Amino acid sequence: MTEPERKRRRPPISCTLCRSRKIRCDKETPCSNCVKSRHGTCVYEKQPPNKIPRIQNGLQEPTSPHYPTPTSSASRASTVLSHSPAALETSSIRTSTLPSHSFPRDSELLAGRKLDDELVIPSQRSLQTHFAPLGGNGETSKSYLSGTCTIYKTRMYGQSHWMNSIKLFQDMFQGIGPHIQEEKLKAFSGIQRCKALAKVIKAQRAPTWPSVAKLDLPPKDVADGLVECYLRTSESLYRVLHIPSFRRDYDALWIDNPEPNPAFLIQVKLVFAVGAITYDDHFSLRTSAIHWVHEAQNWLAKPDFKSRLNIQSLQTEILLVLARETVNVGGELVWISAGALFRAAVCMGLHRDPTNLSKRTPLVTEMSRRLWNTILEIVLQHSLISGSPPFFSLQDFDTEPPRNFDDDQFLGEDPAPKPETNFTQSSIAVAFRKTFPSRLAIVKFLNDLGTSGTYEETLRLDANLRASYKILRQTLQVYKSNALTPPSQFQIRSLDMIINHNLCSLHVPFLDRAIHNTTYAYTRKVILETILKVWCSAYPSSSTHTAISPSLDDLSCFTLCGSGFFRTAAFQASHLMVVTLKTQLQEEESTGPVPLRPDLLSVLKDVKTWCLRMIRAGETNIKCYLLMSIVVKQLGTRMQDRDRSEDEPAGSVSLMMKATEEAEKVCLEILKETAARGGQVDGTVEGLEEESSGLGIASGIDNMAMNIPSEAMQDCDFMTSDALFNFDDTEPMGWLFGNGNTEWSALW
Repeated sequence: MTEPERKRRRPPISCTLCRSRKIRCDKETPCSNCVKSRHGTCVYEKQPPNKIPRIQNGLQEPTSPHYPTPTSSASRASTVLSHSPAALETSSIRTSTLPSHSFPRDSELLAGRKLDDELVIPSQRSLQTHFAPLGGNGETSKSYLSGTCTIYKTRMYGQSHWMNSIKLFQDMFQGIGPHIQEEKLKAFSGIQRCKALAKVIKAQRAPTWPSVAKLDLPPKDVADGLVECYLRTSESLYRVLHIPSFRRDYDALWIDNPEPNPAFLIQVKLVFAVGAITYDDHFSLRTSAIHWVHEAQNWLAKPDFKSRLNIQSLQTEILLVLARETVNVGGELVWISAGALFRAAVCMGLHRDPTNLSKRTPLVTEMSRRLWNTILEIVLQHSLISGSPPFFSLQDFDTEPPRNFDDDQFLGEDPAPKPETNFTQSSIAVAFRKTFPSRLAIVKFLNDLGTSGTYEETLRLDANLRASYKILRQTLQVYKSNALTPPSQFQIRSLDMIINHNLCSLHVPFLDRAIHNTTYAYTRKVILETILKVWCSAYPSSSTHTAISPSLDDLSCFTLCGSGFFRTAAFQASHLMVVTLKTQLQEEESTGPVPLRPDLLSVLKDVKTWCLRMIRAGETNIKCYLLMSIVVKQLGTRMQDRDRSEDEPAGSVSLMMKATEEAEKVCLEILKETAARGGQVDGTVEGLEEESSGLGIASGIDNMAMNIPSEAMQDCDFMTSDALFNFDDTEPMGWLFGNGNTEWSALW
C-alpha cells in the first residue's frame, strides 16, 4: 500500500530562488536576495502577503491588488512575526506614508503567538517619504527617521543606541546560513568555553550579598592615589563634591577614630571605585571597585528614605550612578537609576533656582546648582547611549547654571564668582552647560515619540550644536591663554568626544540612505569626521593622531578599563568605521586590489588591539574582539580578491570560521589566566599580537568552567537547544549580532 503524498501544511511564501538556497526572503517583488544576485526574475509559486509599497527612484510602486490584507488580530500578528527584524527594518525604510493602524498593538501580538526574544516593532513615527514641488521642474525630498525600535531580551533600543550601527554592516554575513552547518561546531565550542569562563570570573569577583560596609580602606598611599585620580577626571567634568570639605573629612578617617561617619565612608569608597579606573592602565583594582559599589548599593537600599533627602545623600547617589557606570555593575541599566536620581532631586527642589526658595548659604546655593547640573548631564548622556527618551524639557526647571567659583572661595565670607575668562574648578561645567539645550534637542529628536524626524530638522540641529560648540572652543582657548593652570587634556578631549558622539548619533539613522543617495552626502561626511575624532580621543596611540603621547592617559584608561559613555562612543565609532570601509569597497570600480584609505585601515587594526587590551584589563565579554576579527578578515580578503563572486557564500563561511577560531584561541588563553588568578589581571600589556605566547595555564580551569552550577549557567542553556542547529528559518549570523531567531543571540 502506497503512502499518500505528503502535503505542505502551509503555502510557500518565499520566492523559488530563496527557497532553493534556504535563505530568508523579504517577500518583496523582486526580493532583496534576487536583486543582489542579479537574478533575472523573482518568481513566487503563490503570491506573498500584502507588502508595504516600495520606493524606487523616488516613485512609489503600486501594491498588487491580488495580495489579501490580513484582518484578524492573529493573522496580523503572524504577518509581523514571520518577518525577521532586519526585514521589518528594511520594509520601514522603503515605506511611503504609513498609517498608524498598519501595525498591530502589543496586545494583538501577544494574542497572536508568543513573542520571540527579539522583535523590531515600528513606532507610530514610521519612515515616510513624500515629494513636494518647489516650482518649475525642481523637486525636493523630505525624509523621516524610520522610528524602528529593537526589542531584545525585554529591552528596547531606540534610534541612538549603538545596536543600530551594527545593523549597517550585517549584510556582510547575508546568505551564509545554509553553509554554516558544516563548520560551525568547532567555532561555537570555543565561544561556549569563553562564555563559561566569563561566568567563572564574574562569580569570583562578585561579593556575597548583602555587602556590609566595613572600615577596610586600602593602604594610605593607594587611597590617596585613588582620590587624586577621581578629582582630576570625573570630578573635573561632573561637579559633585566640595573638595576642601571632602579632603578635611577624608584626612580625619586616618586619625584614630573608632566610629567614622558611615555615610561619608560610603562616599569615600565610591570615590575610590571611580578613581580605580585611571589608577593604572589595566584596572588592577577592579575586584575591589566592584566590592565598594556593592557596599554602597546595599547601604542605600535601606528603607531610610526621608532621612536621606539631603545634599550628602544626593552626592552619594550621584557617585553610585557614576561608579556603577564606569565599573560596570549593571552599567547598561544606569538610565533607570538616573531617572530615580532625577526625581529625588526634584523632590528636594533642586529644579528650582535657590533664589526662588528660602535664603541659603552661598555654599548650599552653589552646591544645589552644581548637583542639578550634574544630574542633567547624567540623564542626558545615558538617554543617548541607551536609546531612551530623557523625559524632561528645558521648561521643567529654572535652576541657573553653576557659577564660576573655585571651591576654596566658600571658605571665606560673601564669595563672588570670578569672571568667565578666569579658569576655575567649575569653569568646564559652566562652559559646557551652554551646549546643553542643543544636545537635549538632539536626544529628544532621536528618542522621543511624536517628533518629526525629518532630515531638514537633522541639519538644523546639526547647525545649532556646531554653533554652540564653536563658542565652547573659543572659551577653552581663552582659558588656555589666561590661566596659570589651563584645562587638562582629559577635560578638553572629553568635551570633544561628547560633542562628536552627539553629532554622529544625530546622523546615523540617515546613513543607510546616504550610502545610496547623494542627497545625504553631508551625512556621510559628518559621520566620517566624527568617528575619526571620537576614536582619536579614545585611543591616542592611533597613527591618525600624533598630537598626544602614545602612552595611555586618563581618557584612554576610561575607554579601555571603564564602561559607560566613553567606551560606548568609541565602540560605535569602530562599527561605523567598518561601514565606511565596506561602502568604499563596494563603490570601487577597480577590477584589481582596492586601495582603501590608509587612516581608516590603521584605525580598524587599532580597534582590534584596543578590544584585546580590554580583555587583558579584565573585560570578560569577547564579542567586540570577535566581531572585529571577522570583519577585518573579510574586508582584507575583499580588498585583495575582487573576482570573488558575492553569490558564493561558502568561501565567506570558511573565512569567518577561521577568523572566529583564531580570535577565540587568543581570548580563551587570556580568560583562563584571569580565572586562574581568581578574577584578577596580571597587569602586563605585552603580547598583544593575535598569536598566543604559551601562557602558563593553571590546571583544571577548563573543568572548572565546564562545571558551573546549573543556576549560574542559566544563560548558557541555548548551547544545547535544537534551534542552534536550524539555520533554514533564522537570520544569518544571528548568533553574533543578536537579532536573529537563533538562541545564539544570547551572546549579545
